[in-house]
Amino acid sequence: MKFNKTFTQEMYNNHLAWLKSASKGERLSLINADLTGIDLYGANLQNATLTGINLSGANLRDTILTGSRLMDANLSGADLIGSNLNWANLAGANLDKVSLTGAKLTMTTLAGVKNYTIREENALEFNKVLTQKMYDAHQEWLKDSSKGERLSLVGVNADLRGTNLVNANLEDAMLNGSDLSGVNLKGANLTNANLNWADLSGANLIRANLSCADLRNADLKGVHLTEVDFTNANLAGTKF
Repeated sequence: MKFNKTFTQEMYNNHLAWLKSASKGERLSLINADLTGIDLYGANLQNATLTGINLSGANLRDTILTGSRLMDANLSGADLIGSNLNWANLAGANLDKVSLTGAKLTMTTLAGVKNYTIREENALEFNKVLTQKMYDAHQEWLKDSSKGERLSLVGVNADLRGTNLVNANLEDAMLNGSDLSGVNLKGANLTNANLNWADLSGANLIRANLSCADLRNADLKGVHLTEVDFTNANLAGTKF
């Protein structure tokens, strides 16, 4: 988390105190504030008044926004992966290019939100760690090992949350230690892929092919495993 002159550490601490006891601290109110690009990763903004706020491009990953008032807020390009928006009011908010993978939206008010469309289930979506170019090079390598390049994300602690890899061909890919938590891998081909120590918690692996894959010490807690092919996969130390 990083604060600025508009949203200070003191204001945040007062809000946390108010959440514990309404007679202490002060509820956070940032009506029409400009917090473009701010990093609020994991912040607790429960019940905050954020009407008309500009949070475009902000990092709101894993942020608690339960019951917050975000009417007419500008959230374009914000990262809300894994955030908790239960009971929040986003009426009239701008959600253009917002990442909401794994976000909790129980009883969230979305009336009149702007520029938000549900992504197509079969449309692959990449990020800065795994790009379209890298994926295409891997497909080329699978056809002819003298061309393209094998996909390898070893040693970079790859964060692939927010990608959409439904039906992706990741055969023989090196994804050791990658964070694939909550990722849609429905129907993906992960034959012989190296997923040693990978975090796949909460991922959608329905009808995925993991035959001969290396899943040693991988985290598969809460994973959707309907019709998954684990033939000859290495599951030593895998957490279910």
